[in-house]
Amino acid sequence: MDDKVNVLALHLKAFTDYAELRGISSKKLGKALGHPLPDLDKPDLIVDGDDFVYILETIVDLLKDDKLGIRVGNHLNLKTLGAIFSVSLKSTTVQEALFYCQDYLNRTLPLVTTTSSRSGNIASIVLSTHDKTSLVSRVLLETMLTVISREIQLLSGEATSIGVTSPYYKREYPNHWKKGEMFSVNFQHTILKATLQNNQGWGLDTLIPQYLSLIEAMRPDESFSRKIRVISLKMASPVLPDIHMVCDVLNLTPRTLQRRLSSEGNNFKSIMKSLKHEITGFLIRHHQFSITNMSYLLGYSEPAAFIRSFKKEHGSSPRKLRQYLLKEAPNLLAHEDASK
Repeated sequence: MDDKVNVLALHLKAFTDYAELRGISSKKLGKALGHPLPDLDKPDLIVDGDDFVYILETIVDLLKDDKLGIRVGNHLNLKTLGAIFSVSLKSTTVQEALFYCQDYLNRTLPLVTTTSSRSGNIASIVLSTHDKTSLVSRVLLETMLTVISREIQLLSGEATSIGVTSPYYKREYPNHWKKGEMFSVNFQHTILKATLQNNQGWGLDTLIPQYLSLIEAMRPDESFSRKIRVISLKMASPVLPDIHMVCDVLNLTPRTLQRRLSSEGNNFKSIMKSLKHEITGFLIRHHQFSITNMSYLLGYSEPAAFIRSFKKEHGSSPRKLRQYLLKEAPNLLAHEDASK
């Protein structure tokens, strides 16, 4: 690998658990790697991308199984994906649920590039890696395709037609797979079964900060600013904490905290603004949150203040942007750069 990347350990656990099932112990994989494997059960643990690839190469070489990716994907318990699974189950459309699925994969498994499109009532998700010919890429992509198609089936119901393509397709693959030039999932854009549920008490307002704190913890950045972001997201209830609450956790005075942030060219107000921007990008995709609800969850004194701030940041009202994201966006899974 040319670029240094980190991968969420839970992705590696899917492969090591399956390898264990097939007689390849973690101890054996650690010996091949040159050091023991860490405890991959920790929800926010990250592993080096090179180590991730090397372990996959070892498993692929030892098992020599053409359907390895499909078998791993079917063996994977979706609940092990953590916050993303909890959030997607509470969505009301495939558009909402798979926005989280793509965002999660893009942030926690940067070895894989995920893109999507929609034509009429048919949505397509395409996965790729930089190395399109290696066996590791094939296994990794076919695992992800299996997981995504399972998620769509779970959320949409048995009647939903789902097609999966792979350049490596063979006759022994599942019936809904076929040969194609790309690794892709194609399905009808439908309303999820979740729409039949009661929208009350879903807890999305607290799950979203949990999800973002997991993503934030993966960043290689060791700055004090990142530490404040992680602490703030973990303390969200769902309203983000104020500076005094954060200072109490760190046993610092507000003046000291601001001085340390200033040395990095940052300040507490800017961090809160950035976090509110990210949380807004998720909340606005869920129509069960009114503009009034959103303004409260983001700590604004009144909806008008939230709307003014939103228009200044995005150039349009929350209502108009929501309509665009939920109905008209050409890339139904597109998400904004978290650095904004």
